[in-house]
Amino acid sequence: MPAMHRGATRSDLPQIVEIYNSTIASRMVTADTDPVSVESRVRWFEEHTPDLRPLWVVEDADMAFCVNGVEQSRPTKCCG
Repeated sequence: MPAMHRGATRSDLPQIVEIYNSTIASRMVTADTDPVSVESRVRWFEEHTPDLRPLWVVEDADMAFCVNGVEQSRPTKCCG
């Protein structure tokens, strides 16, 4: 199956969090310094809607491997 682009669903959240947490150590993608939990990101996920702040997943063979979205700044340990 070729890669396809679609809107993220709630069932994608565990993998979105896994991808996000994998970027923390490099400090190149996020200012977070500690991993986040799925539970802590439910509200964040629900604040994204297809018409206001969409989240997109690119997947291949039923495996999400890229997440993109429109974000609003939020305070972190690194940036206050």
